[in-house]
Amino acid sequence: MSSMHYLIVFSGVSLFELSVVFFLSQKIRDEAMTFLREEYKIIALVAIIAGLIGYFMSPLAVLLFIYGVVLSMRTGFIGMHAATDANVRTTMSARDKGALVVIGHLGGGIMGLAVHSFGLPGLSIILFIIITPLITTIKRFYFAT
Repeated sequence: MSSMHYLIVFSGVSLFELSVVFFLSQKIRDEAMTFLREEYKIIALVAIIAGLIGYFMSPLAVLLFIYGVVLSMRTGFIGMHAATDANVRTTMSARDKGALVVIGHLGGGIMGLAVHSFGLPGLSIILFIIITPLITTIKRFYFAT
């Protein structure tokens, strides 16, 4: 269900109030995306500098670090979208105090879900990259003929 549909069905507000809320939510989302764009420029610069420094220690560690940075940036993007949508729904549900807490918590839970959804496969891939050569080496050592 989209934010707009939620506002129309559940909030009981006038069309004028709805248009003002929609306009403000778009402004908030635009500014949030501007903030993320600027933040990601800094994160990319730091990741590149750390990657260049770390490359001389371990190229694999640098690849895994960059992979983690990309996953972290993606979850931040998802979380920002969810947070800006949840702000609108939470504000509009403030008229019904019982729904306020539930909607606020559900909106905040999206970021945690995104972190875990990207983190678990990310960790699995990293462990696969590291452990597979280790298992192969152990098999060669113990089962060598």
